[in-house]
Parts: sequence; structure tokens; C-alpha cells
Amino acid sequence: MEEELRCPVCQQIYSNPVLLPCGHAMCLNCALQRQCPPSAVTVRPDPDESDTSGSDVDKLSVASETDSGVVCGSGGSRPASYLGSPEPAALALLCRKCGKHVYFDEHGAYNLPRYRTLQKVVDRYVEAKDVVLKCQLCESSPRDAAVLCEQCEVLYCEPCRERCHPSRGPLAQHRLTEPRAGRGGAPSASARHPVPCSCPDHPGQPLVNYCVDCKLAVCNSCVQDGKHRGHELQSLAVIAKAHKTDLSFHLQQLTERAKSAADYIHQLKGLADVVTDNCAEFEATVSERCDELMELIQQRRHQLIQYLHSTRDDKIRSVKQQVSQATVRLQQTNGLLMFCIEALKERDDSAFLQVSTE
Repeated sequence: MEEELRCPVCQQIYSNPVLLPCGHAMCLNCALQRQCPPSAVTVRPDPDESDTSGSDVDKLSVASETDSGVVCGSGGSRPASYLGSPEPAALALLCRKCGKHVYFDEHGAYNLPRYRTLQKVVDRYVEAKDVVLKCQLCESSPRDAAVLCEQCEVLYCEPCRERCHPSRGPLAQHRLTEPRAGRGGAPSASARHPVPCSCPDHPGQPLVNYCVDCKLAVCNSCVQDGKHRGHELQSLAVIAKAHKTDLSFHLQQLTERAKSAADYIHQLKGLADVVTDNCAEFEATVSERCDELMELIQQRRHQLIQYLHSTRDDKIRSVKQQVSQATVRLQQTNGLLMFCIEALKERDDSAFLQVSTE
């Protein structure tokens, strides 16, 4: 969950998050640092709506042009009464996530509504996980925050506080508290017993109505001032209840999908175990068959060697026998030769003829 609670700009846990018209959030301090004149805003295509037919000329506001000071560019999802033009805008901001432009009057990002729900989720998460909040002004490797300025609504480490927020001049009147003050401490009485939020334009006036066209919570004075004349107004409690009912329905569907995903993951893990077991069994079978083949090959090798040795012995025995027979005949031939030579030496013709005729 922590990744969902990190600002896309500073990559730290949200601090005083504000809600952009596109639905994404950003730290207020990050929005103030990134806002600039409209001419200096880098144009970047919207990755989520690159195939839509809306042109860059169409501009949308988070509220009506007469009272919000905010105009959102590159859209097409809000009513036509929200269309405006960035021409008179004094400042502009580019959403880091979707690339949509937000145009402001001279008040800049202070026009953006505070994302109170997200801030409460962050507070509960920080309290539960004991997360260490980081300085919002460190340029690299943010240090642990040492103080929180309640007026600036910025977290400072000690070096950044001394450099950017010295305790002199007008800044000396600012109240510096612990980084977790009001963020992870014991719940206040107002937290235990929620009271309606006050209208930012009419302090002390509770927000009891909801302007459907502007998508803003308004007080009775806002309605009487005429800023929302002709707009559809409904009870804030009724709208909140309807949205909570809708959210609960979608939450139930999401829960079922999450359960299905968990079951599917469990099945995949079980399938992996089955594959592992089958592979082990097949490996054992292969090893067994290979061992049998190797044993048969060894037996056949032994048989062939024995046959070879037997054939060799028979051949050698036959050769020896032939050599023996040839030797006997050679000896007989040599004896006959010697006798013939001696017979040729005989001088007695009758004796010689006696031998030659035998």
C-alpha cells in the first residue's frame, strides 16, 4: 500500500496532498514548486487518452470559472459548463502521471482542494507503520524530517530549516512542531467527534450542499452569492451517502476480484507444485530406464568381449596346430633332402639304383 501513498513528484509519503482535476494527487509543496507560467509548461501527450477526439483547445476546470481559479486542459469528461480557456491563466501545472495541464489564477496551486481523505489514510498508515517522514526540500537523498511548519505546511530537516526557514523576521511567528504532530498522534476531539468542514471562502460556514456541475462542496453563503446560480445543487450528506454506497458496491466487486486473483495465484502455485512433482517423478523414471539400459549395455559388452576372447583363443589354437603340423612336415622334408644328398654321393651304381627305385 505504501507505493500508493507516495507522491509521484517527490516519491515520498504524501504531505498535505491536493487533488488535481484529473483525479491524481500531489503534495501541495510539490505543486507549488512545479507551477510555472503557462508558456513554460512542457507539452506532453496524455498516455491515457492519446486516442481520444478531444483537442488541446478544450479546457476544463475543477470548479466554475467564476470561483475556482483552476482550469484543466486536455480533457473531455466534464460538463460543457466547465469549459474554459487558459489564455488569462497566470500559472500552470503539469500532472506528472497523466500529462494533463492545470491552469491557475494568481493564487496558483493554493486553488487546488485539499485531498482530506488521502491525508487521513496517510495519517493512519504513518501511525500504524511508524513511518519516518522525510524532508521535502532536500534535493537528493532526503533526510529525516525534524520539524513541520504548520503555516508553510512543509516538512524540514534541520539543515533545510536553518537555510530556508530561519527563526527570524516574519518566519519567527510560524509554529514549528514535531513531524508527526497532527499526523500520527492521539486522535483529537474533532477526530473522535467529526464536525462539518468549514467553507474555505466563508470561514465558519459548514459545507452542507454539493454542486453537481462544479463537483464542489459549498455552503449556503456560496449558493446565496450566486456563484453557483443555475447549477444542480444537492445535499452534501445525500451525495456522500450515494457515493459511499457506490464505492461500497465497487469495493465488494474489487474484493471478489481480489479473492478470485488470490485463488488463481493459489492454483498457479499448486500447479507449480504439480509440475515439480511430475518432473521429479519423470526424472526418476528416466534415471531408472537409463540405469536399466546401461546394465543391458554392460551385459552385452561383457558377452561380446567373451565371444571375442573365445574366438581369439580358437584362432590361436588352430594356428598353433597348423604350425606344429607344418613343422613336422618340414622336418620330414629336411630329412629326405639330407638322405637324397647322401644318396647322390653313392659311387656304386647298382646300390644307387636300388635306392632311386624305392
